[in-house]
Amino acid sequence: MPTAPDNPLRLRLRVAVKLLAAAGLLAAAVVPLGYFGGGAGPAFPDQRRVEVGDLAPGQARRLDWDGRPVIVLRRGGDQGGWFVALASGTAMGCPVVWEPARARFVEPCSGARYDPEGRPIDAPGLAPLRVPPHHFEAEGRLVLGRE
Repeated sequence: MPTAPDNPLRLRLRVAVKLLAAAGLLAAAVVPLGYFGGGAGPAFPDQRRVEVGDLAPGQARRLDWDGRPVIVLRRGGDQGGWFVALASGTAMGCPVVWEPARARFVEPCSGARYDPEGRPIDAPGLAPLRVPPHHFEAEGRLVLGRE
């Protein structure tokens, strides 16, 4: 039995449904690719300059860098120099604090401990503290972020 030709309205509706289906498939492919590919946004925010030269050896300061906590330590003794890390522990993600008397970072919620270089103490398999991109422009002038 021969089929009747589609009327113009039915033809337009079929074309519209097919176009919407194609757009949906395209969106379903693009969103996961952007997520797994890291997206288009930067991994770290813009630069921030901070004066930290007033820190005495063995002292640390906590900063805010675009909503991210950062801890800056002026190392003392034989090590000297500076250590800069995101102030979130790698055990449970809680803020780390500097214990100057014991010369270590501690993540209070998990009890994880890190040395002045940000390496875990007595915790095999635990990742070190994450170091953000940074450099020093001058003595005591920290620049957080990429150039």
